Amino acid sequence: AEVGPALLCALRYFLVLSAWFIIRPVREQLGLAGGVENLNWLFLATLGVTLAATPVYGALAHRLSRGAFIATVYAIFVGTLLLFGVSFSHVDGPAEVWLGRAFYIWASVLNMFLIAVFTALMVDIWCFERSRRAFGLIALGGTVGAISGSAITSSLASVLPITGLLAISCVIFLAAAAMMIVVQRRLATERPVREAREPLSLAKAAEGVTLVARSPYLLGVCAFMLCLTVLNSFLYFEQARIIAANVETREARTAIFAQINLWTQSLTLAAQIFLTAHALRRLGTAITLLTLPLVTLGGFAALAISPTLGVLIAFQVIRGASNYGFAKPARETLFTVLARSEKYKAKGFIDTFVYRGGDAIGALSDKAVTGWIAVGAIPYVAMGIAGVWGVVAVMLGMQQHRIVARNTPPDADLTATPPAGASPAAFRR
Repeated sequence: AEVGPALLCALRYFLVLSAWFIIRPVREQLGLAGGVENLNWLFLATLGVTLAATPVYGALAHRLSRGAFIATVYAIFVGTLLLFGVSFSHVDGPAEVWLGRAFYIWASVLNMFLIAVFTALMVDIWCFERSRRAFGLIALGGTVGAISGSAITSSLASVLPITGLLAISCVIFLAAAAMMIVVQRRLATERPVREAREPLSLAKAAEGVTLVARSPYLLGVCAFMLCLTVLNSFLYFEQARIIAANVETREARTAIFAQINLWTQSLTLAAQIFLTAHALRRLGTAITLLTLPLVTLGGFAALAISPTLGVLIAFQVIRGASNYGFAKPARETLFTVLARSEKYKAKGFIDTFVYRGGDAIGALSDKAVTGWIAVGAIPYVAMGIAGVWGVVAVMLGMQQHRIVARNTPPDADLTATPPAGASPAAFRR
């Protein structure tokens, strides 16, 4: 009974990530076009635009139904994407660099909102036990989409201009918007899946601050996310420095970014098919979350010894597969044990302010370390943070287990469907 809804969610995720992974290498190349030092302030600008956009985004979420809200987000995304595509065909030189910086910020902000809407919807309609079965399949659909988008960019980057790549992504995003209508109708009639009764509440992300401050569990999730994003930033800047020193043309840079994504997602696909569901069921959340900090610790140790393009690519691919194959599905299940209001308000706050705040902290920290100590010190600082991150991951998994045990009667059937009229929170308790 769960297969149909899960496949629909997986197909929609396939389309969204396929389009995004066409855009992503273009974004990376445009961000690097202004120089590595340009990236620090782009991270800060992205945080500022996120803070400015969240109230507008929230107002739409508050006033529109779920379907109309998601359709509006997609319409804004595709419309601005077309505008950028046309603009890139009419500029060059310094104007193109500045347009590229605007595109970098815009793509980072809009992508965060698109993915946040999707994942928030998933944790709302799937209960904890069912999420452990379904999220692997849904993530699998996204991985295949990421492979598809990366392969398109990798093969066409040398023959198509930026405008052509953006046009292809627009077509796929429109297909994703159409698929959204099918998903909405199906989820409204499927008994295994609970439809949300109110608009998406990312609008109330600011209310998540109070929820997070009162919950040691949510504070732990914030700590996990901060470690993740700070270390993402460290690795991102290491990647920028190494690629800028070893790859000259922008077409070659776009292609290598796409190839890294392609190899990462291919390895992720293998992990998700054979390992993800098994890891979540058998190893539990704590050990599954721990894989990414351990891989990150080893990868930065390798970069400390040999900061070369080959080591960087291997680290990026293995770390990306660990993230998408293990850490991300496990991280999403952390929210399934919460009440619905906590899911949306706290998750909205964490996915926006904490995530982008971690990016900004990482950017400032990278600048401080490279400016005050040396570029070569980054891997050592990152290794220390990765160690703390591993401890946080284990503690989070243990806390989740205690919450489930506390809220579940000994004879409860966690796989059952909530009776008609019962609230999801009451059913879980």
